[in-house]
Amino acid sequence: MDEYRLYEKQGTFLQDWTTVTIKGKTKANEPIKKPQLSHAAAQMKKIENSEDMPKAKELSPQSRQEIILKRVSKKWSQQDLNNQCSFALNTIRELEAGRLTPTPQQLNTLNRVLGLQVKLE
Repeated sequence: MDEYRLYEKQGTFLQDWTTVTIKGKTKANEPIKKPQLSHAAAQMKKIENSEDMPKAKELSPQSRQEIILKRVSKKWSQQDLNNQCSFALNTIRELEAGRLTPTPQQLNTLNRVLGLQVKLE
């Protein structure tokens, strides 16, 4: 005979735990409250969502074109200019493509090596 049926006949079950019922205090239709933001956090959120954010300075397309023309006139590849300026790999490629904004130190180095006066706008 099956063990389960045997215990059922005898009226005993092998349970070594007690039943626990958890009751919640929330109601089904009650909306979940969001935590209140601190004053500083609320100000930061307001600033982030503002449309009056100042635009970050970057190289203009004309400045990037000047860098390319000067580099080509010296018959340097992008890698050669990277080496002359001691920049990290692919820095010139990213600058010329407009995907990277140079730091003030990088801009000074570029101006010195190429003999230019480009600025961030």
